[in-house]
Amino acid sequence: MSTRVRLSNKIPLYIIPLPKTEFVTLLFVVHDGWMHEQNNYWGKTHLLEHLFFTSTKLHVASAIERLGGEYNAHVSREYSEYWIEIPKKNVAKACALLRELILTPTWDTGILESELSVVKEEHELFKTDYLARLNDIYEENAFHGALSKPIFTPLSHKYFSLSEMKKKHIDHWHHSPKEIIVAGSLSASDVRTLQKLFGDLPNKPKNKKTSYSWKSKQKSTITKTLNKGRQGEVFLGWGIPITTQRKPELENIFLFLLAHMESSRLQRMLRQNGLGYYVSAVNIHYAHARYIWIATNLPTQKSIEAETLFKQAYDSLETDQFTEEELLYAKEYIISGILRDSYDSQSVADRSAHALVTTGTMQTPQERIQKIRSVKLKEIRSLARSLHRQKTTKIKLLT
Repeated sequence: MSTRVRLSNKIPLYIIPLPKTEFVTLLFVVHDGWMHEQNNYWGKTHLLEHLFFTSTKLHVASAIERLGGEYNAHVSREYSEYWIEIPKKNVAKACALLRELILTPTWDTGILESELSVVKEEHELFKTDYLARLNDIYEENAFHGALSKPIFTPLSHKYFSLSEMKKKHIDHWHHSPKEIIVAGSLSASDVRTLQKLFGDLPNKPKNKKTSYSWKSKQKSTITKTLNKGRQGEVFLGWGIPITTQRKPELENIFLFLLAHMESSRLQRMLRQNGLGYYVSAVNIHYAHARYIWIATNLPTQKSIEAETLFKQAYDSLETDQFTEEELLYAKEYIISGILRDSYDSQSVADRSAHALVTTGTMQTPQERIQKIRSVKLKEIRSLARSLHRQKTTKIKLLT
């Protein structure tokens, strides 16, 4: 079971015990992401994420590596996260380092220009990440409000001065709701250190108003052409809204049976028909919306065949065409992944952060396993039937 402690500044601290690992991950969740940005400041949160682990005062990467640790950060639509994974003997030193980076960022124009160049390059690379662009097109079609805004809108570079980024840092860290997640084996002394070093961090959250909702009318098929279709390749995506009661473990098993595993219905059918291409299959969960997203790429002349196979694979989960044996296989496959990750404090912390933002709760690996084992065959069929009645959108991107 995880433990929740409220620090003296009212920031929630979640401690997830992992007695079998020698590493601890310290992770900050900051409820400030792409969807919170104003149009003329688009890209600031992404740049701030790059700047966080930089400093003119010390070489952050070397400082963390000397402690035997690793670090990273990322920004999603709804939140940002920053983490350090460290040997448990060095938890106090890692806490002190994180505190310094939050309270006293030390950047100069050289660091700013360097990181801005990296961000620009990532934006350029996104132009040829067709699977990601496919997903952007789906959300623009499916949602009103904050989720309809493309992730990589052109950067507003003129707003990225050093003074503007320091203002953004204060708004991000002082005025955004946040939580701290610690996964690993902590001593009582470590817990006291966490409470001392993070208990007086500025915490005056403002209500960052964002809203989004499903569109009542969505296009069932969208086709777009890039590069005048000269490459002869098509990227196909299917978005399936989930409006039933939230049951992540049930939705996860459904996705694995349909398309995620190599032995899933869709991937097996594609291979049997000579279409053994890469398939991306994920459950997209936001705080107030969920959908299943499946995407693949293949030669343009094979797109109709692939679309037919997707429908057949989906239909098979509604009927009696899959068995208890397949369900057990999917369960064990998922549980094996959870058990592997349970030895990795960073994976546990990252998954917990996402669950906390999207559901308001967290589950330990053991609790997730119990929920997965309890899923019944009839529940999968019932979910398949309810999803089939929802509006599925097919996106076709020709390159």
